[in-house]
Amino acid sequence: MRKEEFVEAAKAWFPQCHQEDILKWTDFAEECVEMGQYVDFIEEPDTDRAVGKWLDSICAGFLLVQEKYGMQVAEEICGISSLFCLYPYEMEPAAVFLAGGGSREKIPKMIEEGELDGDPVFPKLRQKEDGRMELVSAAEEYIRKFDPFREDMQPYVPEDGEALYFSRVYALVDGKMTGFSHHPGHKTLEEMKGDPFLQSVCRDHPEGTVLGVQIHHFVQPGKEPGRNVQGEEFTLVCMGALTDQTKEILETEFSYGEVREWTGEEQKAETASDEEEKHMPGLSL
Repeated sequence: MRKEEFVEAAKAWFPQCHQEDILKWTDFAEECVEMGQYVDFIEEPDTDRAVGKWLDSICAGFLLVQEKYGMQVAEEICGISSLFCLYPYEMEPAAVFLAGGGSREKIPKMIEEGELDGDPVFPKLRQKEDGRMELVSAAEEYIRKFDPFREDMQPYVPEDGEALYFSRVYALVDGKMTGFSHHPGHKTLEEMKGDPFLQSVCRDHPEGTVLGVQIHHFVQPGKEPGRNVQGEEFTLVCMGALTDQTKEILETEFSYGEVREWTGEEQKAETASDEEEKHMPGLSL
């Protein structure tokens, strides 16, 4: 994002915020780059691009505060530059303090004492085709960075910090593992009746007689009570980017006949067989 774009966007979002305060954010971005500070702590040799990344993240911080804490608090965060500027990842904890009735004059001391410390995660911004800007979700950002071979890869933390629930369903044909599928939330054995994945396993292995089912429930650590994975978080599940520690396992078995009954396939097969007998040509001796 160029400086002019940043100023125009902030003026449009927060008309109560003075332009001189908005410009102080652009000065702050330039100062950060001059001091060798970069978004995501990744060096960017091109100065204009480095400053642009700071402005992107500052804008994203504004939008994050507006989305969670409302316009009034977001405008207060934007105008706080008349006293000092916050790093993008400090904006939300500062917003929590302000939303609770706190005074912005106390925030510098809170920063010095580490009261606003947390994971230094830079919020991100993307521009849609119609020119509107919106936040990049925490899951989307993590998808970009995820590398299963990195030992220092930090665990995924959703924006709401809540624990995440998902399941992995294993299918066994006559005791032999044949495949698995992922699901948001903690599936029950009853819910698996009629499941398309289990039906496809039986169709792909017609020689089988018994379908075994194991449901592994997983919980990505976070605040409880948690929630089911949603949106791009399901991509993280499929990538294996969330916890692989099993909370509980549910097991059962279905006969192939039961599986066919879920969609009436057995009845159709019997009807087709009867029709074949009726239309079978007679043998002449």
